[in-house]
Amino acid sequence: MRETPRGTLLRLYEFDRIVEASWQVDLFMPADAAVLYAHGRLVNPSAEPRLAYWWTNVAAPMSEGTRVLSPADYSIEHIWPGNNLGRCDFPRADWDASYPQNWQNATSVFFRAPSAPRRFIASVDKAGYGLLQTSTAEMQGRKFFYFGSAVGGQNWMDFLARPGEGLYLEIQSGITPTQNQRFELATGEELEWTEAYAPVQLDAPQAHDADYRAATAHAAAALDRAAPAADLAEIDAFLREQARLPLDSRTSTGTRWGERQEQLLGRALAEGLDFSVGGPAEVWDDLARDGIISADNLAAMPSGTVVSRAWTDRVAASAGRQGDTWVGELILATAALDRNDRGTAGTHARRSLALKPNWAAYRLEALLAESVDAAVSSYLLAWDRGDAPPELAVEIATYLMAHDRSGALKAFVESLPAELQDRERIVLARAVVAGNDGRFDELEKLLLGRNYASIREGETLLSDLWLTLRRGRLEASLGRAATPGELKADLAAHPLPRRLDLRMHALENS
Repeated sequence: MRETPRGTLLRLYEFDRIVEASWQVDLFMPADAAVLYAHGRLVNPSAEPRLAYWWTNVAAPMSEGTRVLSPADYSIEHIWPGNNLGRCDFPRADWDASYPQNWQNATSVFFRAPSAPRRFIASVDKAGYGLLQTSTAEMQGRKFFYFGSAVGGQNWMDFLARPGEGLYLEIQSGITPTQNQRFELATGEELEWTEAYAPVQLDAPQAHDADYRAATAHAAAALDRAAPAADLAEIDAFLREQARLPLDSRTSTGTRWGERQEQLLGRALAEGLDFSVGGPAEVWDDLARDGIISADNLAAMPSGTVVSRAWTDRVAASAGRQGDTWVGELILATAALDRNDRGTAGTHARRSLALKPNWAAYRLEALLAESVDAAVSSYLLAWDRGDAPPELAVEIATYLMAHDRSGALKAFVESLPAELQDRERIVLARAVVAGNDGRFDELEKLLLGRNYASIREGETLLSDLWLTLRRGRLEASLGRAATPGELKADLAAHPLPRRLDLRMHALENS
């Protein structure tokens, strides 16, 4: 928290060890205005340019007749199937894509109006009431995302909110025109912007004018009243000044990576940000401080990883002082694989294993393997070390499922201890095994025995398992393979249970 001459400011910040840049968001609401300002700042403290990413995502309430308004000469939309983007007319002559409820499938719509005097996005209900967002010019992108009106999309919203209350959409704003792009932060560059959020009451008939551009112009006029451009510019200047001043109090701490990066570089990462956290010295602290890895830290697996040149140079310097270590070779192997230098990654992984057999280097060998058999062998060697985290068991099971190694999958999941067999992803692997074995009662019990929280967007494992179950039951009753027509009729009589339907696309598995 920071007390400013104009009121309290709340700061959120962290060091991103992937981009190797700090980020912060300063939140400020003037006492005399119903506007929330969010000032973003990215700082690249490294000696090299960095590719960065920023989109702000806001969940906005949705109801029958909700419309999204944003200046648009055209749109860029998510095209199913796959993860492709395509340029589209906006508005379209055949249907109004500004009403999210008109989309059956999950979709992203990016509004493009490069010459618009002010960029904004507003989500308003049938009565014209809603939320409006604008920003300084650094934010070029605007989009909405909707999970779709099909059952799967509705379930996603319920799961992410609360059952029966999850109807919402996402309005977003980004530095780049779409989320499929990144932007460059030059050496030492600081990028800043300010967003403004305000409630808005539009005239309902004008907000829902069939002429989209007329509706957008009406929203733009409301924007000029709610958050005038001059006010935004003045607040932006104020927050840029505050962004470099220290906090008066801190209520929580983040990770230790910012503190380590400052020690590694020998300087502060960003003016106004305090990354001191403290804690027991780990491998990374040894490397950042003097490059000598302690005996205690040579006995334990490092937590987390970093792959940048600043860190690998320090590892190389450490090897010059105390010789090669299994930890150092493991770090170099991971960094080489991150830059897709597979040959070098394999060399360092083998050196790490020669110095000390360890599950992480065996896993790297699995990722580098040129055949499925070799990958499976390395994965099992990694697991057999006995000290790998449960996440590795999930990764192995997922790999075996993806490559149709049903026998190996069955042997692996059945060998796991009881506490791991009850982990969600392992339960799903057991369900796959049961389906492969024709044990459909067990498959049904596993599939319906819990709610699943780890399904990713676009993943169809639950519906695929239901299809396996219904096909197996049907063919057992018929005593032969089912025809497509028979299977379609069976699925109509035994539809996918609603809570298992997390399909992002209405036509999947239909």
